[in-house]
Amino acid sequence: GDRTGINKEIQGLFARTGTAHILAISGLHMGIIFLILLIFLSFFLIGLKARFVLAALLIIFYIPVAGARTSVVRSGIMAFLFLFSFIIERRPVSFNVLGLAGLIILCLKPLDLYSIGFQLSFSAVASLMMFMTSFVWKKESWAGIVKSALAVSFFAWLGVLGWILYYFGTVSFVGLLANPGAVFLAGLIIASGFLMLLLDFFGLSLGAILIANNISFIINLLINITICFDKIPGGSFSGINIGRGMCAAYYLILLATGMFINVKKMEKSRKALNR
Repeated sequence: GDRTGINKEIQGLFARTGTAHILAISGLHMGIIFLILLIFLSFFLIGLKARFVLAALLIIFYIPVAGARTSVVRSGIMAFLFLFSFIIERRPVSFNVLGLAGLIILCLKPLDLYSIGFQLSFSAVASLMMFMTSFVWKKESWAGIVKSALAVSFFAWLGVLGWILYYFGTVSFVGLLANPGAVFLAGLIIASGFLMLLLDFFGLSLGAILIANNISFIINLLINITICFDKIPGGSFSGINIGRGMCAAYYLILLATGMFINVKKMEKSRKALNR
């Protein structure tokens, strides 16, 4: 979670292209780390529940190591609760998990409710939960994978748009196209980082050096691709400030739209079951 080594020019570049979330530990990074932990633990002769327990303990340990920012705590709590539901063999309800994560954070730090990190983190995840379940494509096809990646980028963008306009007065359209590739490269960087640490731990220094060079290459590739998106004319606009009323109205409309879509989906499923 340490970003002190990232200069302001790079931070501005990612902010203008709508990919600044790549630079902060969030649910994306926690999900990748969670998957890596489960794959690593699968090499040991232990049961599935034992793997979940160990992964949950490691995630709890990781939260303070990564700086314990709102996005880290939120994603860490959600990952822990999902793991716990599998351990006790109960089906998790996404919105209940998100709500409980928010409740725990606000009990520990009530003033986080007014922080932009809290608002952006929870709005993006809530938007994804509301809309992504209603738009499903066949993931086994390349077209389905591309559509799903673009849909995730779009609905997360919708979730944070109101806050971005309220606080910064900017909107980035190019981020809708830049995010899928940025997320993929970020995943490669995180996975490669874990592999580098593992090789170094076992004394395989040459392999660790090769992986480190590979990480450097991917980071430069990510920055250069982001620069290309930043140069697209009309990719972002600034000076579009909105007040509290418009921001509140935007999220009320977004919430109403999400509820309408999900109600229609439930009605369709109910009719299909009755046939």
